[in-house]
Amino acid sequence: MTLVLPDFDVPADAIDFGDPVTWPEADLEREAMFAKMRREKPVSFHTEPEFESFPSGPGYWSLVKYDDVVFASRNAELFVSGKGSNVPDLPQEVNELFGSMINMDAPRHTKLRLIVNRGFTPRMVNQLEEYVTTLAARIIDDVESKGKIDFVEEVAARLPLDIICQMVGIPEADEKFIFERSNVILGGTDPEYGGTIEASFQAGWELWEYAQKLGEDRLANPRDDITTALMTAEVEGERLTVGE
Repeated sequence: MTLVLPDFDVPADAIDFGDPVTWPEADLEREAMFAKMRREKPVSFHTEPEFESFPSGPGYWSLVKYDDVVFASRNAELFVSGKGSNVPDLPQEVNELFGSMINMDAPRHTKLRLIVNRGFTPRMVNQLEEYVTTLAARIIDDVESKGKIDFVEEVAARLPLDIICQMVGIPEADEKFIFERSNVILGGTDPEYGGTIEASFQAGWELWEYAQKLGEDRLANPRDDITTALMTAEVEGERLTVGE
């Protein structure tokens, strides 16, 4: 089946991804906008809007064709991530707090990736598959008799959250804390989840502190979870620090 897109009558030179007015509300219109850019202006420069307490930056380049994105992704020496991968630009310490491995380049990224891979052994994945099946059935049992639910909160959000907490070794009693802080970070300026960049930073810092304590605990009290695997895995004689 071929997707038929509407005409997008804004000239390609007038399209600015940094201007909220540019973005159509309808999904098909957005698809039509990107189709026009792929045809007429696959590499383009856009303004960088001011974001709360962060001043507007110098702008950014946009790649909208698959081959160009693949080329950029595979040329880490030319297209670096270590200086940040967000719009707007954020201070380096903020990049590390929120972006972690996403905002790293080789050789540090390579080292961390090799160590992290040790946490996803076939045995660990097989255990996870069994847990996911059991959890999905339990969630359905929990909501079946309620008649009316908030699907996002009780199913769509709960399933991946519980899976991640199980993998990492976070106690069930702490899942609400993790869920609420994660929502504040991902919600950005959404009033429902705090609505300010300061609230996002505070939530990120609280999660960071929680992770440090979890890592320190697993060093002292190893368990059968990914946090323990990450804290004890070695690559060429090196281990992750608690901070990493």
